Amino acid sequence: MTEPVLTFGQAFKARRLELGHTANDAAAICQTTQATISRWETSRNYPSAVEQQVRVAQYLGITNEELAQLLAETFRRNLIADIQRHLG
Repeated sequence: MTEPVLTFGQAFKARRLELGHTANDAAAICQTTQATISRWETSRNYPSAVEQQVRVAQYLGITNEELAQLLAETFRRNLIADIQRHLG
């Protein structure tokens, strides 16, 4: 299995920039805050509520299943990186 080219945060930011939106624009559309958008784009947090995930999938122009796969893969990659950091 090959690694996806982008993480969730990278995909979200790329789509936001493609649309010409600021983080505040994206926050309004996704019904969240600019700080949350920042955390998503830096992979420090992910949309967790189902309603929020539906809005994010629509914003990204992908299906809910594709979003779930992207989030799962991003979480997996971050977990591996965390383990590697702690094990040295």
